[in-house]
Amino acid sequence: MPEAEGNSSVAGDPEHGQLRAAVQRCHQRIWERFVHPELGIIYDYVGP
Repeated sequence: MPEAEGNSSVAGDPEHGQLRAAVQRCHQRIWERFVHPELGIIYDYVGP
């Protein structure tokens, strides 16, 4: 099971926390680009 593997081997790794934070920031950025907070316009996402 990949999930159990990842949880047991990576959960205590400090790098994993940094990686998760970076991924969350990325998701937030993509979401902000998709939906304009004031206008509610959905943009096409063009990858980096």
